[in-house]
Amino acid sequence: MPQSLQRMRQQIDKIDQELIKVLAKRFIVTKKVGQYKANNQLPVQDKAREREVFLQRKSWAKENGLSENLVKDIFD
Repeated sequence: MPQSLQRMRQQIDKIDQELIKVLAKRFIVTKKVGQYKANNQLPVQDKAREREVFLQRKSWAKENGLSENLVKDIFD
């Protein structure tokens, strides 16, 4: 295998590992949000907030040349 291809694959592997770590951190925070809502008798879902987040993430995806559908796949 050409050295440059191997280097690029290693870069992808490292980025994927970083993505997984960031998603794990996000999951920890979302779990805390759920616990807070339960402790304070707040509704589980906040449709207005969900829409706001979704639209912002779609905008970020578009700004970075990514498909808006990717946002739906990740955050829906």
